[in-house]
Amino acid sequence: MFGFLKNHICPIGIDICDDRIKLAQLEKNTNGVSLLASSSQERPSEILLGSSQWQKWLIDTVKSLAGQGTFKGKDVIASVPAADIFIDHLKTPKVPKNKFDETILSRIKQRLPYEPEQAILQYINGDEDNILVMVMQREKIDRHLAVYEQANLHIQSLGVWPVAMAKTYTRFFGRRKTDQTSIVLIIDVEPNNSSVIICRHCTVLFARSIPIGNSSFTDEETVKKLVLELGGCLRHFGSLYRKPKIERMIFLSSDNITPIIQNTYASIARQMELPAQMGNCMAAVNLSSQCSEVERRGCNFSWATAFGLSLSSVN
Repeated sequence: MFGFLKNHICPIGIDICDDRIKLAQLEKNTNGVSLLASSSQERPSEILLGSSQWQKWLIDTVKSLAGQGTFKGKDVIASVPAADIFIDHLKTPKVPKNKFDETILSRIKQRLPYEPEQAILQYINGDEDNILVMVMQREKIDRHLAVYEQANLHIQSLGVWPVAMAKTYTRFFGRRKTDQTSIVLIIDVEPNNSSVIICRHCTVLFARSIPIGNSSFTDEETVKKLVLELGGCLRHFGSLYRKPKIERMIFLSSDNITPIIQNTYASIARQMELPAQMGNCMAAVNLSSQCSEVERRGCNFSWATAFGLSLSSVN
C-alpha cells in the first residue's frame, strides 16, 4: 500500500487500546526488520473511554510519546480501536462495482449501531467467495483524525487491527514455506478483551473482538466463557469455509507473561484441541543501533498490533 520511507524507516505505528496507547516504530535494514523505538502509556482510570476528556488525553499523550526516545519523523499509521469497528462476514455480492457498497449496507444495516449514511466500509477478500466487511462510523473516524492533526503528526493511514495482527504474524511467525498456505488462529489477549483472527498467511479470513481479557483469568467461569466464545468463532468460520482446516493457534504475548496467564493459554489450547505456540514479537525483532529505550522487560502486553501498523509500509 505504501512505499518505503527515506532510510527505510517505517511510520510510527499507534495502537489505541481501551486501557492504553502503544507506539512502535520499525525500520528495514540488511538484517531484516529492527525496532527503532517503542513507548506506551496506560489510560488513567478516572478518564472515561470515548469521552472528550479521553480525546484530549489521547492528543497530549500521543504528542508526548512520539516526541520522546528515538522516534523519527512525524509519519504515523494509527489503529481504529476495536470497539469502533463493526465486523461481519458475507458472501461477495454478484452486483456491478458501483452497487457494491449499497448492497453490502443493505445486508448489514439492521445490525449497525448507527445510520448507514454514517458508515465507511472496508473489505478483505477471503476464499470460497467470502468477504470480511469492516465498518467504521464517519464521525468517529473524523474524531481520530483530529487527534493526530492536533498532535502535529502526519497520519498516512488509519489501520485496522485484524490486518495489523496478520502483518505481524506474517513477518515474524509465518516465515516457513509451509506457512504460505497454513490456516492459523491468532489471539491477542489484552486485559479487557481478546482480538481473534483466522488467517491464511497475510489474508484475514475471519476476525472477532471478544470482551474478555486476561484480567479475568483468575475466574474459572470467565475462562470457560472465553473458550465457548472461541468455539463459536470456529463454528462460524466452519460455516463460511468448507475446505480450510485450522492447523494451530498462536497466542500473541509478552516477555512478562504470568504463570496464571501461561497456564490459562495452555488450558485453552487443550480444550480447543489445537497445537499452540506463543508469539512474542518484541523478542522476535532485532534492536536498532539507535534504540536507546525499549519496554522489553516488565511488559505484560503484546506489541503485535503496533508492530503490524508500523509494518504496513513494508512489503
